[in-house]
Amino acid sequence: DKQIVHFEDCSRRPKASCCVHGKYYMPTPLIPGHEAAGKVVEVGSAVTYCQTGDHVILSTFGNCGHCPECEDGHPGNCRNGGMGGLKQPYIEGEQPLYNFANIGAFVQETIVNENQCIPIPKEVPLASASLIGCGVITGTGAVFNRAKVQIGDTVVVIGAGGVGLNVILEANIVGASHI
Repeated sequence: DKQIVHFEDCSRRPKASCCVHGKYYMPTPLIPGHEAAGKVVEVGSAVTYCQTGDHVILSTFGNCGHCPECEDGHPGNCRNGGMGGLKQPYIEGEQPLYNFANIGAFVQETIVNENQCIPIPKEVPLASASLIGCGVITGTGAVFNRAKVQIGDTVVVIGAGGVGLNVILEANIVGASHI
């Protein structure tokens, strides 16, 4: 269920540099980068919904789908490949390197789980699509899943980066009265 993706675009977010410089704990050496889009260059025999040549957005949720956490609706806590899996899929010389957020997108190509690849139309610019993998998903999830914003609610957003801008957009779509 693995496939190789050639990165066409990866946004440089402050979170990636914070990991490298020690603000967020991540083991080192580390390949940062978690918002990426690219083209599938090879698929494994068990891959069912992506094909070579597809344009894809990558998701940080490389969950297995079968452990108790996944089956209970919490794929971010996956025991077998979630965010805390701390995989070392890259090697430089003889030194294993960790990847950030199940992707480590500051490379030319990577191997990811099929469920991390979201096919998109080829007309969508990959530079724009790469932002969807974190900023759009996180901002949208904050409004709909975490805060459960309703029509008429007041929403306070501190910061208008990739996530904050998407919180503002989604809160507006929901019908928040003050943002």
